[in-house]
Amino acid sequence: MQPAMTVHTVKTPELIDVDPGDPGFSPRSGGRVRLLPYRIAKYPVTNEEYAVFVHATASVAHPASWHGDAPASDEKRHPVWGVSASDAEAYCRWLSNLTDSTFRLPQEAEWEYAAGGRDLRLYPWGDDFDASRCNCVESGVGRTTPVDAHPDGVSAMGCFDMGGNVAEYCADIFRVPGSPTASGGIDADGALSRVIRGGWFSSAREETRCAARLPSGGGERIVAGFRVCSS
Repeated sequence: MQPAMTVHTVKTPELIDVDPGDPGFSPRSGGRVRLLPYRIAKYPVTNEEYAVFVHATASVAHPASWHGDAPASDEKRHPVWGVSASDAEAYCRWLSNLTDSTFRLPQEAEWEYAAGGRDLRLYPWGDDFDASRCNCVESGVGRTTPVDAHPDGVSAMGCFDMGGNVAEYCADIFRVPGSPTASGGIDADGALSRVIRGGWFSSAREETRCAARLPSGGGERIVAGFRVCSS
């Protein structure tokens, strides 16, 4: 008798259509980029969603934020963190294969546009900082919160959690603006550092700005998760 096949339930992420209109976009973080229409997840990937991937593939390390082989029962709807950029990309490939779609990490210009829009908001919700609209050090929470916990902090395009909670990987290798070479050091997988955006629960308000960018390097899995994107 053959062993029973394990069936893993995968929920297709809720995506937001983004049409930049004029493809020329000059983000606050510098430069001018060409943006074409794309789709980006309304929420970052949750512990619950990532757990399906981990248990289905057994191909990546468990997130550093988990205690054991599963997230805490009260954190299933919190964003996953403590994963590497390559783990995040493996998730995107896995999800693509299961859903017959193409998912990837967003380019940082796509991430910034989804956060601040064409009017270049300073913060996802507007130009004035408000600790009640996000989860950062000034909010005083000190840990992650559910991905839908801050509806008043929704971004210009309708995305949740683009300021605080957990930082988010982008596809781009980190470079200082104007530099042709990578300048962010090495990340936990020994690869060149990626851009991370949005800040996390212990970040100061400055790091929750739409234009704030940091390298993922540091030699350990950091408080960074990700959201998926599709063209």
